[in-house]
Amino acid sequence: MNRDQLLAEFLSLSKQVSSLDFTLDEHLEELERIQDRQAELRRQYEQLAAQEQELIPSQVRAVVEEIISLESLNVDRMMTYKRELEQTGRDIQSAKRVKSLYESTYIQGSGYFIDSHK
Repeated sequence: MNRDQLLAEFLSLSKQVSSLDFTLDEHLEELERIQDRQAELRRQYEQLAAQEQELIPSQVRAVVEEIISLESLNVDRMMTYKRELEQTGRDIQSAKRVKSLYESTYIQGSGYFIDSHK
């Protein structure tokens, strides 16, 4: 693959991540697959860039800036989702504590009742 093909595929993958809904399990599996592919593309691009050692054309620079912008938005979305999940976890823990305060379970040991009125 040449540099333009690598960047085009990376841009496409970044757009795919932007369209994912992180609340769906199948989308999370797709996110993991996309991130693995992005990591592979980064390795290939770094190897290619080390070999070429030339100035980056303005067209390529524009694509790279778009990728960086999309990736920043994706990171922001993921962080927002992470905070929402953490808050949901805290809400659940708080609800459990409140429930345990107001819901007491009566435990009766074995015993006998003696009636003094016969």
